[in-house]
Amino acid sequence: MAAALDERGYGSDVVVKDNGVKAVYTKDLENQVKNMRVDYLNKWYFKGFRVY
Repeated sequence: MAAALDERGYGSDVVVKDNGVKAVYTKDLENQVKNMRVDYLNKWYFKGFRVY
């Protein structure tokens, strides 16, 4: 599975919005991403998005 930044969805893509953040993924990845969580950390030792 790969990730990329994109502003828009295409045709059958799934678009999810939560807390002002939009995630777009293809329908065939739905089973793999349904339990994923995305957090933004702002710590002295790490700053950025974490996907798990």
